[in-house]
Amino acid sequence: MYWEALALALVEARQRGVRTSLELDQVPPVFVDQIQIQQVVLNPVRNAVEAMEESERRELVIGTRAIQDRDGRNHHCRHRPGHRA
Repeated sequence: MYWEALALALVEARQRGVRTSLELDQVPPVFVDQIQIQQVVLNPVRNAVEAMEESERRELVIGTRAIQDRDGRNHHCRHRPGHRA
């Protein structure tokens, strides 16, 4: 389900002239609602693509990272354009 949403987001980005690349870490499986995870993937990509409409440089890096907190719990985050965690 994550990959399907990501594939759709990448197609939409390319159709609008945005060059995309992926930086995906291996993350452990998690239980999520299919509709919600699609929105978590699609909405930020769509927002980024729309924000680049007037830009000469149209590149989007989509990434995932698994982060462990002090208690050993895993957290997942995404990078937004122009931000690094």
